[in-house]
Amino acid sequence: MSRSEFEFNDAQEIAALISIEGERVPLDRPVVTNSELTPGVEFWLVKTEEQMRMSLATIMHKSLQVRTITPNKGPYIQHCVEKFKCQYTWCSLSRWSCATV
Repeated sequence: MSRSEFEFNDAQEIAALISIEGERVPLDRPVVTNSELTPGVEFWLVKTEEQMRMSLATIMHKSLQVRTITPNKGPYIQHCVEKFKCQYTWCSLSRWSCATV
């Protein structure tokens, strides 16, 4: 079964990206694809890339915020993997584990 790289909302805006591994990354702001303001596919692809970067940064920031309120490694790691389910979480975990050594 193949999966789309984009997930669209009811307004036909790109609301999330889906990785090859099936991870869903919700975008901070949906990207408009069917408007007079979006002159062509190149325009909304650039906007999608911008939102992807911003959304991944948001995920990283949120996972690092959890670190400051979780006292020990076990619950933190489990919480991040269950809540964020994104490869960016592993970057956060790596950074955190290096800082706690």
